[in-house]
Amino acid sequence: MSKPATTPNSPDLSQYTLAAEMTFFIDQLNWPVSLDTRHQRLVARIGCVLDAIRMREHLAEPTAHELAVSLMSGPVCRDETGWWTFITAPCRGRPITLPDDLHHSRTVYALPRGSEVVLPPVTATTRWWCQPQPGRPLPPWSAVVAVARSALSRRG
Repeated sequence: MSKPATTPNSPDLSQYTLAAEMTFFIDQLNWPVSLDTRHQRLVARIGCVLDAIRMREHLAEPTAHELAVSLMSGPVCRDETGWWTFITAPCRGRPITLPDDLHHSRTVYALPRGSEVVLPPVTATTRWWCQPQPGRPLPPWSAVVAVARSALSRRG
């Protein structure tokens, strides 16, 4: 089967797929997600509805496991560079600051308010350690930080 032809004025079919994914994030999760057509990706604005913490895989994996065991797991996506992004409920503090041990580890970063995080489509199951689920609350930012600190201290 050949790929349908597109004209300069017609959108690529992948935009329709991303638009459907964006609709899921907006309608089902109430996340502030938009379609970055230039880079063909979904992005979510950080700061009001959700926050995000990025971790290197070697710390993110035990953190994600411990959150799941504690029944506080939430959406966690992975990228091809070894970074995982934990989507959390908004942090109460202003500005967002990490405890010194996490900050100095250079393996954990809090995304600043107003920035954007790239989200894989929810159908890209290999990119999600834990997919977002409608009706499930996001884990508290402070809980993800506390569990990451615990995982970091166990690593030595």
